[in-house]
Amino acid sequence: MKHDNQEDIQLCNRLNDLCQLRLFRNTKKEFGEYIEYNLTTNNSIQRIKPFTARCLYRELEKQILQDTYNELDINETLETYKEASEFYIHEIKKININPETDVDLLHAYLRYVCINNLESPECNDKKLNKLLNAINKRPTVQLVPLLLIMLKILPTYKSKQGDVKDIDGDFIKLHHFFTEFARKEPSVQEMPVLEFMKYDFTRHKQKNRIMLIYMTYCAINNFCSLINSTDSYDLVIHINHNTQLPDIGEHYWYDTDHYNDTTTFWDFEQTATDNYFLYQYKFKLDLQEIHRKRFEITLFNQWNTLVLYAAKSSYMHILLKEKKQIQTDKQAWYKCEMDDTQSPLKIELCELVAGKAILDFQSLTRLTDEKMTEQIN
Repeated sequence: MKHDNQEDIQLCNRLNDLCQLRLFRNTKKEFGEYIEYNLTTNNSIQRIKPFTARCLYRELEKQILQDTYNELDINETLETYKEASEFYIHEIKKININPETDVDLLHAYLRYVCINNLESPECNDKKLNKLLNAINKRPTVQLVPLLLIMLKILPTYKSKQGDVKDIDGDFIKLHHFFTEFARKEPSVQEMPVLEFMKYDFTRHKQKNRIMLIYMTYCAINNFCSLINSTDSYDLVIHINHNTQLPDIGEHYWYDTDHYNDTTTFWDFEQTATDNYFLYQYKFKLDLQEIHRKRFEITLFNQWNTLVLYAAKSSYMHILLKEKKQIQTDKQAWYKCEMDDTQSPLKIELCELVAGKAILDFQSLTRLTDEKMTEQIN
């Protein structure tokens, strides 16, 4: 009975933290409306009966997990947020880091934490040295909440800042921070997840700080996967668990925008590893030659968006067998739409990230003309 009472108190406090930190909704009024409890008067979360508070928190826990594609556990998030906040208040705040003028410092910090076996940079920046020294003394502090606090995107845990004034502005600040970070890193320059972030954020009706926390985790994981071969392997495993296999093989396809071109066709071939080889055939009729290019294609779900990944060579083979990086101009990510997810007749691509044009089409249409198909065969 005593244990149940302690759990009730803990969950009620976490429910209150969700409200006070404006994590799930941007204003106290909106949060109250969501849980159907008036918080605009003298009422507070603490006045909610224990059973009701427990039920409300459990439902919010499920909703947050769903909103973050079954990846973000709110209990763990609150614990790491609280620890990072206390660390910031007692150790980092006195370093006086300004997120607007000390961007290079924060980029250096992020690089140091993310890149495997990277030694402390030798520099004359006293702020950076103090920051890294403090970090090394507290390795349990999570990078994501601490970074967001230093960027002034999240308040400290016990802050009384109140309602979120500009969630869109906070996202823009975060997106710009990572975009500049990737641009300065010679071996990365582009992070595919940043475009997924922008697309996902703009289409959400209820934007909140939970989303910013989740997207920061995704951005950092993406950077680690691009820069560290071990993490790249983990990324491939994650993608393989989310692959999609529509019926697009054993058919010829033509560029929808150039339907009069009867000399260029495309053909998907499903592989044993649940990817596709995409062949481009160009018929040189005057020379009686066939020129063929081969790409490796993977279709997977990313934040409820179908993504098509294309590489000029076998990126999956390089990562899985050799655990090496591939040049950014040899790969590309596209948002993919199909008129039928099982057996499409049309495939539309919208470029998300590509250093150079990898696939020189925006739309493919399945060839249904039996006579033309026979001629190609």
